[in-house]
Amino acid sequence: MSVLSEYRNCGLGGEILLKLLELIEQDGFKRVYFSAQKTAEDFYKKFGFSSYGDVFEEVDRPHIMMDKVL
Repeated sequence: MSVLSEYRNCGLGGEILLKLLELIEQDGFKRVYFSAQKTAEDFYKKFGFSSYGDVFEEVDRPHIMMDKVL
């Protein structure tokens, strides 16, 4: 997920994430996992995600695996 820089820090990313989680739960999924840019780790933690594993490079940027049980 990405938000254009001029729209960051106004809650848009959080709104998008909450809607995605709602739709995922409606479809019956019990867990969400993905690789996140390390710089976004704290953002996702605010929404109940946990990081796990080692930091790794993806598209020339440090990433971490994250998940949330729904």
